[in-house]
Amino acid sequence: MASSVFWVSLCVFALALSISSASEDSHVLGYSPSDLHSEPKLLSLFEAWNLKHGKHYTAAQRLEKSRRFHIFRENLMRIDAHNKKEGSTFKLGLTRFADLNQEEFKQSRRLGLKLPVHRLGSLRHHSNRKPAPSSIVNDLAGSVDWRSLGAVTSVKDQGMCGSCWAFSATGAIEGANAIATGSLVSVSEEELVTCSSASGCDGGLMDEAFEWVINNGGIATEETYPYSSYSGISAACNTGLEEQYKSVSIDGYADVTPYSEEALMEAVSKQPVSVAIEASAWDFQLYAEGVYNGTCSSDPYDINHGVLLVGYGSDNGVNYWIVKNSWGSSWGDGGYIRMIRNGSPFGICAIHSLSSYPLKHASTAPAIAAIAES
Repeated sequence: MASSVFWVSLCVFALALSISSASEDSHVLGYSPSDLHSEPKLLSLFEAWNLKHGKHYTAAQRLEKSRRFHIFRENLMRIDAHNKKEGSTFKLGLTRFADLNQEEFKQSRRLGLKLPVHRLGSLRHHSNRKPAPSSIVNDLAGSVDWRSLGAVTSVKDQGMCGSCWAFSATGAIEGANAIATGSLVSVSEEELVTCSSASGCDGGLMDEAFEWVINNGGIATEETYPYSSYSGISAACNTGLEEQYKSVSIDGYADVTPYSEEALMEAVSKQPVSVAIEASAWDFQLYAEGVYNGTCSSDPYDINHGVLLVGYGSDNGVNYWIVKNSWGSSWGDGGYIRMIRNGSPFGICAIHSLSSYPLKHASTAPAIAAIAES
């Protein structure tokens, strides 16, 4: 018994060493097909995954660890089965959520969009209606990526707080401000979570965040008012900071015409856009790379997550959106996901259903605005 424990521990140590340098370059832990047919290798892989994500279990938590291992193994089998499919445009991997089943993931407060029924009530009645193609779309660039134009901050992590709406809104504000001023400034999600009239970690809407920033006369920077709601517990609003620091302001906001791929393309060609999606599908949870065309719902009544649309493009004839998430860089492709542009009214994961962006007037002629207009 002691020798077998030593052998498993040695395997874990060797595997940890083998991934230590790779983990700097790879955000999602890799696996070998041979791992699926060996219990010691599966255990070693699970231990390496726990190490990568900073998860530790005490002796008293052995039953919980065993449960997590079984879920991890089941997810790995599904990942491998999907990745063996011919013709799939995306791959799955051992993301940071690989030890959660789908129901646990739905309940983990990694989402947080509150469904605005008053705005979505008429969408289903237009599910078969496609708007006339805009002539403006014909004049758009073949691809847009606001990351390369200096209008997108690094990937952030909302943690166990249902604050996706705040991260989506700040991302759009950061982009609008960068384009208008030429300066990329990271702004505070924590201020929105704790000081706005939204429900903090219990969810909210991007438009409500924009309205609060306008009425407040601005928002503090991330450095001034850092995020502290990662655990899901929000502190009270720091009124001193909130009143003193209004570093970035916006002049208004606009909603994108719903159920229109063309309208959304036109909007994101000008700046990053806040969008709502349905993000609780198991293959979205485990997405690693490629152009996602998975099992998420495209019903606008199922949207549950706010993210940031930062561009669009094509890969071998497959059109896609570029989406920045708020689940850290150890999910997806460094925190991003490419989602198929399929021409349907609601779009993949209902991405066409609820989109908006802040308005910011340029006071000078900054470099980013000049690039965007060229």
